[in-house]
Amino acid sequence: MNTFFKNQIFRQPTLIVGILLAGLPAVPAATPEASKPTDAPPWKQSAGLGFTLTHGNSDTLLFTGNYSGAKKWGNNELAVTMTGGYGENNNVKSQEYANGSGQYNWLLGDHKQWYGFGKLGALYDAVADIDYRFTPAIGLGYYLLKEGVNDNKHFNLSVEVGPGFVAEKVGGVPDDYATLYGAQKFTWKINDRANLWQSLNFTPEVDDMRSNVTESELGISSKITEAISTKIVLTDTYRTRPAAGLEHNDLKLVTGLNYSF
Repeated sequence: MNTFFKNQIFRQPTLIVGILLAGLPAVPAATPEASKPTDAPPWKQSAGLGFTLTHGNSDTLLFTGNYSGAKKWGNNELAVTMTGGYGENNNVKSQEYANGSGQYNWLLGDHKQWYGFGKLGALYDAVADIDYRFTPAIGLGYYLLKEGVNDNKHFNLSVEVGPGFVAEKVGGVPDDYATLYGAQKFTWKINDRANLWQSLNFTPEVDDMRSNVTESELGISSKITEAISTKIVLTDTYRTRPAAGLEHNDLKLVTGLNYSF
């Protein structure tokens, strides 16, 4: 694993976290009584690793890592995710990426199905020739299905829409432009040990709708113990205007073990 990989894979998530935290609003210092609310739920966090190594007719190396954290309290929902990976095939780099996202939702209404949101995504992908891509967006969302509403105990289904912005450097060319942002998200609590999720994001450029990026994800996790689970995630990214000489579509299938805390 070379020095460049170490610098990028481990430095990029740190940069992403710093950007996400810097975007959060400042809050006043809490009093001793307020700092220990009895109804504040803890963060639900998970971190995982995946590793594949073969030697012989084919020499391959693949390392992946991921982190996710989520918290819900009162009218607030906060979620942060980070992933990264590095791979080689016969000593030729096949993967080198790091990305992260953070989203805050402010729930509205008696059933808390409507919400306003603010989000930020960040991406580095050496193979796709993306030095950086930052994607802030704000808007309005609605839970078509929500756990705890109308005796629903298993499903969440939401849609989101709003304005966005992209600042990126693709193929060595820096650019920035306004976008529209549309998203759909689905989760299914299959039982106490298994969960399935799916998401779809669409971000067309305002000045040229033919220039857009579509991102989709499908994943499933299953508990081995109360703290350890297996995780399989399929992601697909389609860019109508990729870097010169590269494919429009990037497909990744990642498996690994995750630890929840």
